[in-house]
Amino acid sequence: MLERLGVIFLGGCAGGCTRYVVARAWPTPNDGFPWSTLAVNLIGAFILGVVVVLATQRRGPRHLRLLLGTGFCGALTTFGSVVVAADELLAHHHAPTAIAYLATTAVAALLVVTAGVSLARSLLTRW
Repeated sequence: MLERLGVIFLGGCAGGCTRYVVARAWPTPNDGFPWSTLAVNLIGAFILGVVVVLATQRRGPRHLRLLLGTGFCGALTTFGSVVVAADELLAHHHAPTAIAYLATTAVAALLVVTAGVSLARSLLTRW
């Protein structure tokens, strides 16, 4: 049990630090499109697509799902921030940007998770 929690903790520290670095390096202006939040969410969706395939095939390391899926991606992705960013855009009367952001997030996340699943499956068939 403690080993599993430790693996999740390590992954979470890495994911949270990564998100922080991206947000600091790529700040979002008050009236701008939240590109950094979109980027980390899409990266996380892609990684989760790969992890799900590897975990279901039991081809990865024993704690891969906990380290990358639960820990890293759980801390990296900020889907709660999607709603906050959209709400802030709406509050500042930037409805078209908020709608574009929400639509882009939903569609792009589905596309990249599908790409992650497809990539992982094709790599597994080659191995």
